[in-house]
Amino acid sequence: MKFRISELFHLDRVDEAPNFSGLYVWYGRLSVGAADWDERETRSNSIAQKQLLDAMREHTLKYRQQPLHLDASTNFSTQWSGKLHPAMPASWNDETDGPWSGHADHFIARGTLLNTGREELLSLIDNTLPIFCSPLYIGLAIDQTLRSRLEQHRNKLRRHWEGVTKDPDYQIRIKPENFADRAIKLGFSPRDLYFYTLHIETEIDEITNLRHKELLLSAEWLLNRWANPILGRK
Repeated sequence: MKFRISELFHLDRVDEAPNFSGLYVWYGRLSVGAADWDERETRSNSIAQKQLLDAMREHTLKYRQQPLHLDASTNFSTQWSGKLHPAMPASWNDETDGPWSGHADHFIARGTLLNTGREELLSLIDNTLPIFCSPLYIGLAIDQTLRSRLEQHRNKLRRHWEGVTKDPDYQIRIKPENFADRAIKLGFSPRDLYFYTLHIETEIDEITNLRHKELLLSAEWLLNRWANPILGRK
């Protein structure tokens, strides 16, 4: 039995995913180009630094936890029901303080003050995926191929993103029922999303097909509980 892990694919390349059942995992990646951080493009070092800090702040905020649904009861059968939203550290939200402010006394500000520092930091971060990064979602394609399952994700993500670009309130109205819903609701765009796949490469008959299903189901159940991806199913 051979296990094959794919290369890292961007969402736009789901057509290259294997035509096998298997596991897949989504990651978010900071998507910036030279026009966002390079002073040779912006013609201003301060603008280049601010744009990169803004992009890193926005990307960091995407990693907030999903709301917590709470149902509780107290004396005389009084019921309490509601939704708790994560209270983010002030430094994550405040553009005038903390790492996003550009204050010279913060290490992120110092590290991104010059073009060389910005380029080096982005290169380092780019090389951390996936070993140092938390997965967004771990999924399973078992009665269809990885390619067809990931195409479903891609199509819904694109439909949602089209809605977001046309209607500023669209994102608020999304009901977070699946990965695409949750990803867009937390601010991820299609350009942020990358995936790996894992499939079993061997000859399949009726008996081995059942064994493969049990194997993949077991692995998906365990991996989700070990990795605890922030956009995972409830």
